[in-house]
Amino acid sequence: MPVFPPPPGSRGGFRQTFKDRRQWFSRLAKSHRNVAILIQAWCATYLFYEYIGTPRYITGPSMLPTFSASPELIIEETLSAHCSPPRIARGDLIIYRAVYNPTKDVCKRVIGLPGDVICVDPDKALNGAERGEGVEHVIVPKNHVWVTGDNMSNSRDSREFGPIPMGLVQGRVWARIYPKPRFFGNGITYI
Repeated sequence: MPVFPPPPGSRGGFRQTFKDRRQWFSRLAKSHRNVAILIQAWCATYLFYEYIGTPRYITGPSMLPTFSASPELIIEETLSAHCSPPRIARGDLIIYRAVYNPTKDVCKRVIGLPGDVICVDPDKALNGAERGEGVEHVIVPKNHVWVTGDNMSNSRDSREFGPIPMGLVQGRVWARIYPKPRFFGNGITYI
C-alpha cells in the first residue's frame, strides 16, 4: 500500500485528520442547528395559523357595505372559535363553513346567540322564494348562532338555513388588511 506524503504546508498525520474531522463536525452541527430553527419556525407558523389568526381573501356582495364585492384580504382570528365556550358576541363578523356547500367558507355578522329570540318577517321574500306562514319568532338553540349578511337583499344566511351550529364556525374577522386597512370590533349599537 503506497503512502503519500502530506500536502505542502500542512502538518500532516493525525493532527491534520483530527482538524479536518472537527471542521466537518462543526459544519454538520451548524446545518443541524439550521434545520432545527427551520422546524421551529414551521411549528410556530402552523400554531399561529391554526390557533391565533389566518390571512384569507373574501369576496361577494352579501357583506356590502362592510366589505366590497371585489376580493379583500382579511385576518381571521381563530382562537375565539376554539375556546369553550366560544368567545363570539352579537355584532361580530365570523367565518363559518357554508351549510349548503361544506367546501366553502362564508363571512356573516352574528345577530343572535343561544337563547335569543329572533323575529323573522314571514311576508318578506328571500332571494325570490316565499317564506312559509307562521315563521315569526325563532329561538336560537344551544351551541348555535343566528347570522345575516349586511346586504340582506343579497345574502344566503340564517333566514334561509336557520341557526348555524357553532361547530361550523371557523373564526372571527379581526381586521381588513387590503384595501383600506381597518380593525373590526363589535358592530352593534345597543339602544
